[in-house]
This record gives sequence, C-alpha cells and structure tokens, in this order.
Amino acid sequence: MPQRGKSLSPGYIAGSHWANCYLCGFAARSEQLRKTWDNKWVCEADWNPRQPQDFIRVPAEKIAADQPLLSDVTTNTIDVSGFATQESTIPTATFEPDTNPST
Repeated sequence: MPQRGKSLSPGYIAGSHWANCYLCGFAARSEQLRKTWDNKWVCEADWNPRQPQDFIRVPAEKIAADQPLLSDVTTNTIDVSGFATQESTIPTATFEPDTNPST
C-alpha cells in the first residue's frame, strides 16, 4: 500500500478508480478508501470506527406518579370567579361611511 502524501502511479487497474479522501484530500485508489458511518469516503489513516456509545438505548423515563392522592387534586384549585365579572377596558369604535366627500 502506498504511503500518505507520496505520488501514486496513475497506471490502469481494471475496476478501480481514483478518488480523494474526504478529510485530508489525498488521492487514492477506490479500494484503499473506507466508508465512515456518516457516508464519507476516507483513507485508512483517517478512518475511525463509530463511537460504541452511539448504540446505547436508555429506557423511557417514567414521569407520572403511580397513584396520585385525591387530596392534592381537590385542595390545589384556583378561584377564577373574579375574572369573569370584570368589564372590558378596551374602547369600542364605530365606523360610518363618509357622507360628504371633499372631492
């Protein structure tokens, strides 16, 4: 295998083509490149395996209480009766068509 940075022979090899490493940009034959987990073609020196912790699955967190207490539901109420009786402070406007056009 040729070393990094050295010029490669442009000779013909059936079924092989030249390609550039995505990370370092060096030219290499297609069989010398490897595909990374994020679909990029890189040379052997730049290839890294995928992080094993990417495959760890954490169980879903249970947030709701198993048996909520009824006393908590009945005592924590808000009195909103005062909000329904307030009058609106937004002035109302009426628009009438102009009866005397100035033109």
